[in-house]
Amino acid sequence: MDWMSFFLMVTLTIVHGDIITDFMSRNSVYDDKSTFSTNIMSTLKFRSSRQCASYCTRVSDCKSILFNSETRFCQLLLVQLDSVSDTGTQNTIGWMYYFRKTDTQTTKDLTTTSLMAITTPFDCNLWHNFNGHWYKWDNTERDFLSAQAFCSSLTPTSYVTEVTSQAENDWLVTLTADHCGAPNEYWLNGFDLDDSGSFVWLESEEATNYTNWYTGNPSDFYEGCVVISTAYYGVWNDIQCTSSRPVVCERDDGD
Repeated sequence: MDWMSFFLMVTLTIVHGDIITDFMSRNSVYDDKSTFSTNIMSTLKFRSSRQCASYCTRVSDCKSILFNSETRFCQLLLVQLDSVSDTGTQNTIGWMYYFRKTDTQTTKDLTTTSLMAITTPFDCNLWHNFNGHWYKWDNTERDFLSAQAFCSSLTPTSYVTEVTSQAENDWLVTLTADHCGAPNEYWLNGFDLDDSGSFVWLESEEATNYTNWYTGNPSDFYEGCVVISTAYYGVWNDIQCTSSRPVVCERDDGD
């Protein structure tokens, strides 16, 4: 099947009631604010604030964004807004402000205390948390049974990832495509037990109530396994279980 080019997403978590990304943080103080035209790197259009933020994190000069949830326009800014760069309100409402985060490290000497900003690189070999679950990417291609065995062999033990919401599906695309450069497709833990075209999650033993099938899928009763694509919003495809794909392993927060 043909796949479209990558669409970028950004990890979402909740901290103190604000939506943040791995690399960008929300500041509602500057919602609906404008700035000097020289501070606007470009204005683009994206499907969501996550795509807008993800694009910014891949452009070194982009320091913050304003995303309009009504028009889907994204302003990439060369500065982080403050009292000097804030020139008043936008002509339209619905603009949400996000700025790029850095970890801070404090150093001291005998006469002064200074703050040094450092950027923490994303490590695809580590477990990463989303919404109470942990995920680990492995780019080795295996058939489905071997992928299951690999995840269960990890410490703590885990299983091939099971997707239960659009937010989780988007987050996986962010993890695999944006951060880890995943090639096209990787396994999900769904299986067609009776060649009926209905899939269940093998770990939870629940039906796949949330799905994101590519048009025309599931397409073949002889294709009993499921993969997710890093292209076109993370759509799903049914394939033969003997095919080889990478895998994302998942475990619960308490494991």
